[in-house]
Amino acid sequence: MAEEMKNTSEVQEDTEQVVSENETATEVQEDSPEATAGEETADEVPEGNEAAEEKTEEKQEKNKTHAIHKYTLEQLVEYVETEEIEDLLFIREAYKTNLELFEEGLKNPKTTFARYLLEKNGGDVISSNEQATASLLCNAAIEARVIGLDKPAMSITGSGAHGIIATMPLYAAYKVNGYCEEKLLRATALSYLVCMYIKEYSGKLSAFCGCAIAAGTGMACALVYLRGGTTEMMKHTINNMASSITGMICDGGNHGCTMKGIAAVDAAYQSVDFAMHGIYIQDVHGINGNTAEETMRNMGLIASPGMVETEGTIVKIFEDKLKK
Repeated sequence: MAEEMKNTSEVQEDTEQVVSENETATEVQEDSPEATAGEETADEVPEGNEAAEEKTEEKQEKNKTHAIHKYTLEQLVEYVETEEIEDLLFIREAYKTNLELFEEGLKNPKTTFARYLLEKNGGDVISSNEQATASLLCNAAIEARVIGLDKPAMSITGSGAHGIIATMPLYAAYKVNGYCEEKLLRATALSYLVCMYIKEYSGKLSAFCGCAIAAGTGMACALVYLRGGTTEMMKHTINNMASSITGMICDGGNHGCTMKGIAAVDAAYQSVDFAMHGIYIQDVHGINGNTAEETMRNMGLIASPGMVETEGTIVKIFEDKLKK
């Protein structure tokens, strides 16, 4: 499950590797502008220039089409609705792991946000306030992780915080509203898939906060699913998310991830509420695309290549802090 949720990322077994490394259809032709503009080809890299070779390999990798990008949002929703529930039961382990991390965060005296989030939820772990419960479950777990408490998190796309945001608010909705477990597991599969869809554009490491943006958007779509919303409502939710928190920086795994998680939960709940009431940012505005797939692609592109210079600036700030 930690390895990018292998079962869900393949989407359907009969198309599990839509684009493999051996299929030339996944690669941009060598003489195309995308393959050559501003870059040296592998043959042109000076011998022994390892940095240039690595850069060329990264460029070639980016020019491949990831399997998940073969699918539309509607197809991803269809998959989670029709897949045999037995094939999704492994997701239970994510909740077991992340709930244990949450419990550690709640009882450990080293946490600060966790205890105040509990107070804001009326002193109850599960209250009638779904959003407050979601923020508590999600962000107490994130705080426990980033301050180094001795419990693991179940990751998605290589990140524990992504895995927490993609799941814990859904567990809150499940407990508060009494949804059946099958509905929760199917919603979680959708959350993972949308997160992966965005992350495969942005890359695993970038200067934007994939936890809030990618995992938060996946979680928001899953909330729409839990509430019986349509794919069109999910598209509008993605527009709202893209128009709000896209661009949030990642400055490393630290205590600040807790505040980013709080912002992600707030943005997701607001985006869903507006979208399900027919209120959303139109496609013509900002980075929103004409389709959900275009918008998710644009969100990823803001990170890479969009925020490459931002990453350098963040590193420079870190270096300057160490000198003081």
